Amino acid sequence: VVWFRQDLRVRDNPALHAAARTGRPVVACFVWCPKEEGGWPMGGATRYWLHHALGSLQASLRARNAGGTSSPSSSSSSSSSFDELAAVVRECGAKDVYCNRVYEPWKIARDRECERKFSAELNVRFRSFNAGVLYEPWDARPDATDDACWNSGYGSVRFFLRGCARLGEPPPPLPPPPTMRVRLPADKRARSYTEHGGVQSNPGNGQSNGQSNAPKASTERFRADVRTTARISPYVRHGELSVREVYHSAKAIQVGSRKSRARSAAVFLRRLAWRDLAYWSLWRFPRLCDEPLRPQYATQWWALPWDPVAWQFGQTGYPLVDAGMRELWATGYVPNYVRHVVAGFLIEYLNVDWRHGQLWFHDTLVDADVAIQGFMWQNGGHSGMDQWNFVMHPVYAAKSADPDGEYVRRWCPELSGLPREYVHCPWEAPATTLAAANVALGRHYPKRIV
Repeated sequence: VVWFRQDLRVRDNPALHAAARTGRPVVACFVWCPKEEGGWPMGGATRYWLHHALGSLQASLRARNAGGTSSPSSSSSSSSSFDELAAVVRECGAKDVYCNRVYEPWKIARDRECERKFSAELNVRFRSFNAGVLYEPWDARPDATDDACWNSGYGSVRFFLRGCARLGEPPPPLPPPPTMRVRLPADKRARSYTEHGGVQSNPGNGQSNGQSNAPKASTERFRADVRTTARISPYVRHGELSVREVYHSAKAIQVGSRKSRARSAAVFLRRLAWRDLAYWSLWRFPRLCDEPLRPQYATQWWALPWDPVAWQFGQTGYPLVDAGMRELWATGYVPNYVRHVVAGFLIEYLNVDWRHGQLWFHDTLVDADVAIQGFMWQNGGHSGMDQWNFVMHPVYAAKSADPDGEYVRRWCPELSGLPREYVHCPWEAPATTLAAANVALGRHYPKRIV
């Protein structure tokens, strides 16, 4: 039995590869049990993406099937991942359960319990592999020495990379397994997750799409008005694209390309290091997503109660902020630079607890990842390891992100008639300019909330 989790692919899938090499029939399973998610079950947008990712995975597995059969499964609200898998194991007489490791502390505890039960109750071997990170948290150990901690800046990417230096290069990605005998248990409980209110269309996921997007980072990656980044984060989040594939692809570009492309590849490599650091941080500090890492910040004063609607749905009166939040709600995605802008606006200008923003992103991002969101929002809220000391002004940031106002015009069409010099600050436009653009602040477009 191969238990798929955050590795919904056939390429570079060590668990699937190892199972296929046994020559025995492979039963492919996906089990999602919200009560095992440590209080962070997948949000609406990630469930929407998951629905399509599972369809893509099933098609890939069927393409490698040599005439397998289907077997039904059933569940109850009180069942666990172990209960579901044990039913499949008993039905098909499996002797091994293969999976790729996950790194959230509550999932690590769940997997240990599954391993214990499989051995004690079913005499079944539980085998796990690394397929989700470049360096596993317990191998990286960046804080193993005082020198590593304090000479590198605790929690910085340099701090993490120093801890990984002794581990060498990540292994190259594995090829897809050869044709294998696959059995796909038919899940009568399967249901569509497309009910998430904001995501309007299929984001085009699938293994081939994710692969074609990687990696093409640009030196203009701060731009929101044009597509200058690869946008592979949802594919990596759900494991449709292997992090090792991205790493080695970027490495090859860095070594063999002209200077500009080599710089873009270096950006990718640094982002992957940040990603591993986020997983290490949650493993090292299991409450990272729920409470301030620096305990004195638990008593910080925030503006409460607050009305979330204006920020959540892009009605703050600040065009770049509103455009970003509207894109997030409509598509489940927003460029990284704009994420910083809208997060900084919530924390610095509205004085709202970062955890409110984290919860909204968790529900609306198709690439929402508990470790990354906890790590980033903590830093943005100044209570994390790396207390970010920059504030992105919602108007000045637009000069980098949207210099001609095209991004704002796309997502805030009520401002489309404003000239470039006023599209990011309509309150500064003369009354005649607003009238000519058919903009009445407070009626066609909201006045600034601060």
